[in-house]
Amino acid sequence: MKKLLFFIIIISLMTACEKKLDYTLPQGQNHLVVNSILNANADTVLVNISWSKPTAQTLDTNLFVNNATVDMYEANNFLFSLTPRGQKGYYESHYQVKNRATYTIKATYKDITVSGTTQVPARPHFSATVEDTTGSLIAGAITVQDPAKENNFYLIGVQFNQPEVYDTIFFPDTAFFLFRFHRRNILRFIFADFGPIEAKLPGIVDGFAFADKIFNGQSYTFHWYAVHVPTDTIFVQLYAIDENLYKFFDTFTRSEMANNNPFAQPANVFTNIDGGLGLLASLTYSEDTIILSEQGRYNYAQ
Repeated sequence: MKKLLFFIIIISLMTACEKKLDYTLPQGQNHLVVNSILNANADTVLVNISWSKPTAQTLDTNLFVNNATVDMYEANNFLFSLTPRGQKGYYESHYQVKNRATYTIKATYKDITVSGTTQVPARPHFSATVEDTTGSLIAGAITVQDPAKENNFYLIGVQFNQPEVYDTIFFPDTAFFLFRFHRRNILRFIFADFGPIEAKLPGIVDGFAFADKIFNGQSYTFHWYAVHVPTDTIFVQLYAIDENLYKFFDTFTRSEMANNNPFAQPANVFTNIDGGLGLLASLTYSEDTIILSEQGRYNYAQ
């Protein structure tokens, strides 16, 4: 009985000390966000314009800006204005950027103007070999031929084509159809004497990014392997990416590593948009296709 009385007194004292605080989180500030990656291997420039969303603000889907003015410049010379496409903040123009050229994209919405600049890298050069096809193991090497006297940034991807996959698509009030498609899967086993950064942008690139700091002006070999490759076709891709894209991957990876880790150093994701947020970057790439024969030998098809 004495113990019960003791606990009742303690609980009464604790609840008597509660005090309700009325506090409103700061709303923060909306920023215009510009995102675009210029690809020297493509014939279309695509830019996305949206608003940032402060944490304390109620989430909604009205983030895209569909009526901005988006202009593109080459070496500070006006090229054209991009055309709005759809209702999700996309603007496009059919134009192929040039290697080593410098481009600026400027977006204006009402009284806000933001801009970003990128220099398209030179097309990379590399060689690819298959070193082992014993059993279910396939091992290979990629040798990057790095130009001297400049800082270069790369991204490696090794992929294979899966066999044709059948899927079922249902249409309202009709029968179903079998849809056949090809799918590329990345081989995520790339090795080097230092740790490359995992780099993934859906629909754009998927691989590992790295800088040439330890082999500037020299050739450097990366090794990869895969187990149970379902086809005899392997795609080896080497991207040259600009410093903006490399910094984005680097800081994004650091930010993810710091998540829920009280001992990690906080990292802000890189942005190079003056007056706003987002990323304007550029890349170009080379690709080799390796065909494995039944005897485990190989040849190349460009």
